[in-house]
Amino acid sequence: MTADYVTRHLDLAGRLHLNLLEEVARIDGLRRALYHKRLGPKGALALRVLEDLAGQDDGSTALELAERLGLPASTASRVVGDLAVRGWVRFGEHPRDRRCKCLWLTEAGDTARGELLRPLLGDAAKLAKLVRAERISEVHYMAQQHRKVLTTYVRSVRMPKRRRPTPI
Repeated sequence: MTADYVTRHLDLAGRLHLNLLEEVARIDGLRRALYHKRLGPKGALALRVLEDLAGQDDGSTALELAERLGLPASTASRVVGDLAVRGWVRFGEHPRDRRCKCLWLTEAGDTARGELLRPLLGDAAKLAKLVRAERISEVHYMAQQHRKVLTTYVRSVRMPKRRRPTPI
């Protein structure tokens, strides 16, 4: 998408929203790269799943987890199975849908999450020196609020019945 196309088709608020999503994606890419360098591919993926489940008080299905993390459902299922074998996540009945199983982080999983985060603490300390804590706190709060709105919106969006090929 060119800047001209976006300018013609979106108002300022829409362009700002699109820019925010692009910037968050870039930040997430850098976070993934750091995790991968510090923990290797399997450790990085395990930490992403454990972090996500730590933020889900009411549990999560494997499909919801896959959608939030941008993973293929088969990858999410395999990782969740590995974590369940280790006792880091547990399956239980879904509170609203008996057809689904829900995942929750276990106490052992929370401990493992802490251990996986340990190699990243030095990086966090170095980064903290580069930006004032108050500023990070403000951005974090705004990001949380935006995530809540975006989560509700994404849940309401339905896939079209027939997909047209994406022009590349």
